[in-house]
Amino acid sequence: MNDWIGFAVLAVGVVAVYLSLRAGSRRRSVRDRLERMSEGERQTPNRDSDDQEDVNEGLRGWLRRAGHDEENAPAKFLIASGLCIALGLAAALAVQSIGLLDELELWLLETPGGFGEAISPIVWGTPYFVAVALGLIPTLRVRRDRRRIVSQTESDLGLTLELLASLARAGLAFDAALDRILRTSDTERPLFDAFERFVRDLRGGRSRVGALRTLANRLDVPRVRTLVSALIQAERIGASLSSTLRQQADDLRQFQREQALAKAQALPAKLVFPLVICFLPAIFVWTLGPIFYQFLQETPSFEAPR
Repeated sequence: MNDWIGFAVLAVGVVAVYLSLRAGSRRRSVRDRLERMSEGERQTPNRDSDDQEDVNEGLRGWLRRAGHDEENAPAKFLIASGLCIALGLAAALAVQSIGLLDELELWLLETPGGFGEAISPIVWGTPYFVAVALGLIPTLRVRRDRRRIVSQTESDLGLTLELLASLARAGLAFDAALDRILRTSDTERPLFDAFERFVRDLRGGRSRVGALRTLANRLDVPRVRTLVSALIQAERIGASLSSTLRQQADDLRQFQREQALAKAQALPAKLVFPLVICFLPAIFVWTLGPIFYQFLQETPSFEAPR
């Protein structure tokens, strides 16, 4: 019976991971369609139809946005997830076969008050929950890589926009200004790598609008999408590129300032937990510990044998 419970918990964990991946891909697909509708475009099979190559539905697109753009990245992810789940399940079955859970259950059943009977199902299900957690290790690694890409992109975007706006105001075209920035930047960073691919797309014959869309879809960062939308709009209506870049740089600077203020204002609330958990008990022990010790020594009932 316990084996069936464990397998049921493991199956529920795998299905939850799959549904979360599908929900994330559907939300991104709906967001992309809404952005295209807001810009008044229709999906037609033209030259820019390959702009969606970086927004593949499902697992491949999710892995690509986290920096794993190899051809066999989905296969590697599925194999790693299967191996981790198998390892966790083998460990759970090994713990159950050596009788460790039986001894723990007997020890809990001897606890007065019926506490052991209440948490006995939790004890039997813990190894299988650990198996599910081990199976989530590849997913958590991909999520960590994705957060790192978003953090590095948002960190580099502010200074890059300032440089682009200054170079554009000095008279350089967008492509020339971007090329000069790339020559002095670390192309291992996600933003500069995406800009380098954008330049290669332009040199390969792709239209500017299509290359910009591919850039936004490749990174999938909200601030980059805002910048790309502004550049596409300026390209269509013939607006000044330097003014557009300066406005985007000012907006991003204001956004980063508001984020910094929000983090500073949230800092006192975040400090409450370490203060209460770490400092206050030590203070109570340091100040009230000698008093309680002296009280226990002077109380006869504590010194008398039972």
